[in-house]
Amino acid sequence: MTGNGVPDEAARHVGVGGSWTTIGGNVGNLVSGGRQERVEQHTHIYYRDVIAAMALDANEVERRRASFVEPPEFAEAASTMQRASAIALLGQPGCGRRTTGTVLLATLGVTPKTVVLDVEDFGRQLEIAPGHGYLLDLDEDSDQLNTRAGAWIGDLAVRLRAMNSCLVVRARENSWRALGLNEDALPVTRLTPPCAITVFRAHLARMTSDVVADSWMRHDRIVGLLQAATPPDGARLARIVAETSAAQPAGDQQLQQVVEEYTNWAEHLATWFRNTTGPTRGYERALLLAAAALEGAPAGTVFAAADRLARIVELPREPGGPLAGPDASELTRQIEAELQDQCVRFARPAYGTSVLDHVWGQRPQLHKDLREWLTGIPGSGDAESGRAARALSGLAIRQRNASIVSVAARRWAEEPARRREFAVPELTRAALSEEIGRDVRRQLYDWARTSAGEPTHLTVAAVCGGPLARQYPQIALTRLRNLVVRPNPVVQESVFESLTALVRDLALYPSVMSEVARWANGDELRRSAGLRAFLRLAAPDETGQIWLLSAAPEQDHGLISELWHQVLRDQTADGVAEPAAALASRWLDVAAHGQAPPELVTGILAGSCRSSIDVGLMAGVAFAGVGPRQSDPARYDIAIKLVQRTWELDPILAGRGQPVAGSGQPAGNGDQPAGPGPVTRNAS
Repeated sequence: MTGNGVPDEAARHVGVGGSWTTIGGNVGNLVSGGRQERVEQHTHIYYRDVIAAMALDANEVERRRASFVEPPEFAEAASTMQRASAIALLGQPGCGRRTTGTVLLATLGVTPKTVVLDVEDFGRQLEIAPGHGYLLDLDEDSDQLNTRAGAWIGDLAVRLRAMNSCLVVRARENSWRALGLNEDALPVTRLTPPCAITVFRAHLARMTSDVVADSWMRHDRIVGLLQAATPPDGARLARIVAETSAAQPAGDQQLQQVVEEYTNWAEHLATWFRNTTGPTRGYERALLLAAAALEGAPAGTVFAAADRLARIVELPREPGGPLAGPDASELTRQIEAELQDQCVRFARPAYGTSVLDHVWGQRPQLHKDLREWLTGIPGSGDAESGRAARALSGLAIRQRNASIVSVAARRWAEEPARRREFAVPELTRAALSEEIGRDVRRQLYDWARTSAGEPTHLTVAAVCGGPLARQYPQIALTRLRNLVVRPNPVVQESVFESLTALVRDLALYPSVMSEVARWANGDELRRSAGLRAFLRLAAPDETGQIWLLSAAPEQDHGLISELWHQVLRDQTADGVAEPAAALASRWLDVAAHGQAPPELVTGILAGSCRSSIDVGLMAGVAFAGVGPRQSDPARYDIAIKLVQRTWELDPILAGRGQPVAGSGQPAGNGDQPAGPGPVTRNAS
C-alpha cells in the first residue's frame, strides 16, 4: 500500500484467462510538455468484466449428498474427474446431472459453485479461483450454443486445470454436439437415470427415517406408481409422503391420500366434472376455480371472483342470483370445500393447484378466458385477491408456460400502483424457477433493451434489485446495464435504487462495484449513468453510515478512488441530488464525527488525485465550509490531513517538503485555513 492508502503499482492483480487485471493507485508519473508544463499521475483501473459464480449453500450440498443415488456411470465419472479435473455430464433433464455434478465436486473436497450463462456472457470471462468446482449449466442456453461457445468452454477447462480447480458441464446431447468440442478437450459421461423407486426411498429416508421409508416401499401401489416414473417423480412422491405421513409408517388411509395427491387428484376431479355438466351446474365449476385460485381467502372474495368468471364465459345465472340460490355453506359443500372462519379452504392437500392444472389440461378452449380472469383478479377490490397472482405464476411454472406470467405481469405493471405490486414478486418467482426461469429471464432482458414503456422498465428494475440478483447477480446486472441508458430519468432512478439495495449485500458488493466501474468506463451515455450511480452509492444513509465504504474489501479501495477521480473531474453527472464535491466534503464530515475511519476516508479521497489539478480540487473539498479550528476541531484537523496526503501524491509539491501556512496548512495562529495557495497556482 502507498502512503495514501491506495494500492501501489501492480499491487492488485486478478488473473483471468492468462491476462491480468491491474488496479493500482500511484502507478507512475508522466512528464509532458505543452503550454503548461506539469506533472500528472495516471492510474489505470480496469473494471472486472467477468461472470461471477455463486457458491452452493453448504446445507444444500449436504442435502444432495444425503439423498444421492449413484447412476451406473458414477465410478467412471469420478475417475475422469480425478484424471482430467473436468467432465461433461450429458442426458435429458431429470436424469440426475446436477446432483451427480455436485457430489463429484464435493467428493473431491472443492467448493461447488453454480454458473448459469446469459445472453451476453460468452464474450466475457468467468471469474475463477483456485480449489473451487464450477457447475456450468448449458440446459438453459441451447439457442446460444455454437463452436464459439465451445471454444470458450474449452479454454475455461484449461484455465481451471491450471488453477487446481474443476469443471462440470451439464448439457443435453444435442447441445453438446453444437459446441463442436471433442472428448480430448472435455471428457464426456452419458448418465443413465437411476430408478425412480430407488430415488423415492433415498429421499424419504433422508426426510423421515429408514423405518418409515421401508414401510412405504412394501406397498405394491407405491412400487407400481413408480415403475415407469422418472427420478424427479420419485423425489416428488417422497415429499408428499413425508408431508402426509407425519413420519409414521404407512396406513391405508394415508396411502390413498398420497396416491391421489401424487396423481393430482386426476380421477376424483374427472368424476366431479362429469357430475357437474349442464348450464345449471356451471356456476359450481366457476366457484371451484375461484376457490382454487384464492384458497384461504374470505368467502366474499371467492364468490366475487366466481361471479366475474361466470360473466367472462357468459354463464347464465338463475333469476335472483345470490339472493335466490343456496347459501355460502351449501355452495362450498357442493365444491367439496369448507368454510373455516368465513374463509374457503379445501380439506385435500394440493387440491387447489390440481383443480387449476386439470382445467388447463382438459379445456384448452378455456385458456384465453382463464388467463384473462386470473390476470384481472389481483387488485379488483380485496387485499386477499393477491393470492390469485401467486396462483397464476404457479400455474405458469407447473405448465412450463412462461407467457402466462409474463403477459399478466406486464398488464399488472401498466395498471395503477395497487396492481403493479403483484408483478414484481411473481416475475421474480417465475424467473428463479427451474421450469421457466430461463424464458422469464430472457423476457426481462428483452424488455430492458427495448421501448417496453416506463411501467415495464420500472418493474424490471425492481425485479433485478431483489432475490434474482442474489441468485444470478450477473444476469440482474446485465438487465440493469441496459435499463440505465434508457432516456427516462425515472427509470434511471429506479436502477440506482436497485443498485443501492444490492451493494449492501456483502456477497454482491464486488459485482455491483465492478458493474458501476464498467459503466463509468463506457460511452458517454453510460459513463454519465455510471458516475451518477456511484454518487448515489457513495451517499451516507439516514444514520450517517457510508455503506459503500464500510462494506468495501481493501482491494476495492483503489477502485473507489478511481471513481472519485472521475466524478470530481467530470461535468456530465448533473442531475444528482448532491454534487460530487459536496458529497466528498460530507465524507469528511462523517469521518470527523467518528462514523467512518478517518485514515480510510482521507486515503481514498487522496488516492483520487492524479495531477496538480486534482490536488487543487481536493484542497477546496477539504476546506469547504470549514470555519476556525475552534468551531469544529475534528473537521478542521481531517481537512489538514487530507491536504497533507494529497500533497504527498503530487511530485512537484512533494519535492518542496511538507506544506506550510498559505498552502493548505493552517496559518500560524491556527484559526483560519489559508486555502489552497500554491497548490492552486501549480494546478492552474
